Amino acid sequence: HNSGIIKDCSRNTESSCVVFWLPCFHDMGLIGCVVQPVYGNFRGVMMSPAHFIQKPARWFSAMTKYLCTLSVSPNFGFEYCTSRIKDEELEGIDLSSVYSLYNGSEPIHPGTLEEFVDRFSSVGFAKEKMFPCYGLAEATLAVTVSKAGQYASLKVDEQALNENRIELANGDNLVEIVSTGKPQAETKVKLIDRNTMEERGENEIGEIVVAGKSVMSGYYNRGESDSEIFIEVGGNTYLRTGDLGFLRNGDLFVTGRIKDLIIIRGKNHYPHDIERTVAAADESLESNSSAAFSIVENGYEKLVVAAEVRRSALRKTDFDAIITKIASTISRQHGISAHDVVLVKPGTIPKTTSGKIRRNSCKEIWLSNSFNPLANLKRV
Repeated sequence: HNSGIIKDCSRNTESSCVVFWLPCFHDMGLIGCVVQPVYGNFRGVMMSPAHFIQKPARWFSAMTKYLCTLSVSPNFGFEYCTSRIKDEELEGIDLSSVYSLYNGSEPIHPGTLEEFVDRFSSVGFAKEKMFPCYGLAEATLAVTVSKAGQYASLKVDEQALNENRIELANGDNLVEIVSTGKPQAETKVKLIDRNTMEERGENEIGEIVVAGKSVMSGYYNRGESDSEIFIEVGGNTYLRTGDLGFLRNGDLFVTGRIKDLIIIRGKNHYPHDIERTVAAADESLESNSSAAFSIVENGYEKLVVAAEVRRSALRKTDFDAIITKIASTISRQHGISAHDVVLVKPGTIPKTTSGKIRRNSCKEIWLSNSFNPLANLKRV
């Protein structure tokens, strides 16, 4: 069922070809890139995640060589290509055969999409080929998919967002959120208040719940009761995803994960927003290599940030100055004070095989005082 949805959204035929680097145990890699070519009877070309991370231009080279029509990546992969692929590595690259490039599996940033399109338009890529989407393993992958190149984005007031409200805004103190499109086929998406379990209306933030033929019936050999996994809404059974978002004109906008949410003085803060602020604070910091998480001290939730320093900047960087800059930027843009800012060497921040930041692992490392930092806020 879901493979049929993906095939229709991607416009796949027997002449299609998918080139991918996501691991096969990642749901987007397995269902979207391994099962899909088997289902659609077309070619699939697999490369290892390590080869992509070592040299992201290899992805482009493979797409060129095999006349790729379909590929996928989390948001960080697009950022990685934009920042790491050198101009000379684009010689001979031709992405004109690609007509479906999916961005999903983690929060999508509009700036990432724009920068990727601008950077690689000279080698045949265009906005019309980009598909922001939302899916999860429990729904056998695809839930919502945007139309090719027609994804919407909203600029909303950050303060209102932190208070679970959506207010359109211009100027300072705003957050831009990308639509992941509309539910596909018979799939249904609703939002619920995670405290009262009541359904939320359009433009109201709540937990995303999903129903449809592709949604699982439960976890194998797990002890959770159905009430922890499923909820009845309007006479139908919906899966609780643990993700936060809102609906607007039928489009789903994903804002974050409940378990990663940082709540300080009663206000919500999304870790990926803080991590972007950190990465942009100084050019010596690695992109997609910062972790924001909360710890509890004396009964109060407090913010901790860990960030990797670029290898090329290790010997010529004033670490104390960077920490001060990070702390002041977080305070200015998010209205909160960092309890600790930790600078670490490249490769220190734990990530999944698909490049997602493992925030809980970072928290455990910080709590056990095992980061071996280059510098941290308490030493400034």
